[in-house]
Amino acid sequence: MLTKEQKAQIRKYFAPYKKRVTTAFHNFYIHTNGEFHVNYLPEDFHYNYVDQYFNDWRECYYIDNKCFYHRMFTGVRQAENVASRIGGLWFTGDFQQISRQELDELLAREPEVVVKKATCSEGGKGVYFMKGADFGEVESQFEDDIAIQRPLKQHEALNTINASSINTVRLISLLSDQGVKIYSSVLRMGTGGARVDNSHSGGLHCGITLDGKL
Repeated sequence: MLTKEQKAQIRKYFAPYKKRVTTAFHNFYIHTNGEFHVNYLPEDFHYNYVDQYFNDWRECYYIDNKCFYHRMFTGVRQAENVASRIGGLWFTGDFQQISRQELDELLAREPEVVVKKATCSEGGKGVYFMKGADFGEVESQFEDDIAIQRPLKQHEALNTINASSINTVRLISLLSDQGVKIYSSVLRMGTGGARVDNSHSGGLHCGITLDGKL
């Protein structure tokens, strides 16, 4: 737990930026690594000030829609789109508009698909794995755009960690005039037969060192 002197140091350090700052995150960091540093960044401070300073949230809206990822990031290997619903209209994976009946015919040929919200999704919530023919059972769960894709097959090395989920590497980077700097790299892993690796859905995170070790 923080001492009175440490709490005073924290308030003084953050005073030029914020009148009142919580010390709960400093308590958490100290509990985790046993070290006190006055410049630990509280999560709420990061979200409300730092993140918004470096990222224009208005622009983020345009790259949030997963239906357009394979058009925006053409040089990146991605999950294969089967179909998508954009603005209430249905399209094939190559953006040919189709009717609802044609969608059913298309999905009937898919042994397994991943169905997920195309926008405003996080934490692995609202992700469904199913036979393509069963899509109608979950369609009512989605109000906005939908992305329907074929499941990925990952490398055997990642399968040995957890075969039920696609285990991914999350990088945190900063783009500036000096180029791109990587601040954090983490391996995300699903657990207990979960199909997703998100921590909010029970997944685990493990840091990756600069030389590639977990």
